[in-house]
Amino acid sequence: MSQLNKRPFSSFSPEDVKNLFHRLKTDEKFCYAFFYGEENETYSLCYIRKYITSCVSTSYQYHISKEDFGTIMYEKFWDEGTWHVLDTFSGKSLDNWLFTVTFHTITAYLKEQRIIKDVKQRTANNTKVLLKKHTPEGCKMIIDEVIPQGAEHDLLIKIYVERENEDLIMKAMKMDSNEFKKVKEMAEHYFKFRLINSNYMYEEYVITDKSPRYYTTSVDVEDAMGMFVPSDSPFYDVFGVNLSSAEVPARTVEFINNFVTNVLNWDERDVYIFTERRMGTKPVVIAETLGCTRGYVDTRYSRLNAIFDEKFRKWWYSHT
Repeated sequence: MSQLNKRPFSSFSPEDVKNLFHRLKTDEKFCYAFFYGEENETYSLCYIRKYITSCVSTSYQYHISKEDFGTIMYEKFWDEGTWHVLDTFSGKSLDNWLFTVTFHTITAYLKEQRIIKDVKQRTANNTKVLLKKHTPEGCKMIIDEVIPQGAEHDLLIKIYVERENEDLIMKAMKMDSNEFKKVKEMAEHYFKFRLINSNYMYEEYVITDKSPRYYTTSVDVEDAMGMFVPSDSPFYDVFGVNLSSAEVPARTVEFINNFVTNVLNWDERDVYIFTERRMGTKPVVIAETLGCTRGYVDTRYSRLNAIFDEKFRKWWYSHT
């Protein structure tokens, strides 16, 4: 498999794909490198990660770390040990398939975490295309999947992938400016319609609303703990009032430990993984202490963190 490490996904033969999938299932070191590694280290999702996290950062001002990205994707592929997602590969293009699965998975995660929240119905009429903000390679993968063929596909490829001058395209099509504008709008309208009325999740990144539709929402427990606490708040007994800046971190840890132990009823192992990771302890250190793998720590923390964020958010809003 080492001879495949420096080759692009798009060049993989069916036998290469079979070998890749086998290594993911059986080689723990290779699997970790695939989901968490850098491009210069090993064969990995690095270039897809950089592209998608950049899109998320630009669109929602939300940073997904390399570690979190790797854990999200590992959980998706591993799927409680079934590796079921690998069965969905059609055999056509490993490059496009990995890009598609990753986009869908990260978008679903953002919605689950309420980073993305719908506040009104999106349609082809109340949105506009943002394809030119993305690389030609990214645009091609998306256009090819949403509109596999036809005149609309060909025109969008010329505009957003080949980046041809629109005046030259207009002359080649023997159209005046008004006619070309209408044809372009029709192609973009069809693209948006197909995108919105399907299971594709690219819409979060390649189209936007003509008026605001999304807002970001996130309750960060550390920020919440540093807030002024009135005497009638349930936080009063936990934190008291007029805490110094030095006292807040210690009280925060104390509160988190109490919350996950007595409210969420987590066992000692889960409490240790969650609190240590939350405090910034390196996963490899936690893994060594517990006698388990780094992958297990990352996966377990990701699940615990999602549970904590949801439960704490509900608890917070019900007590403030």
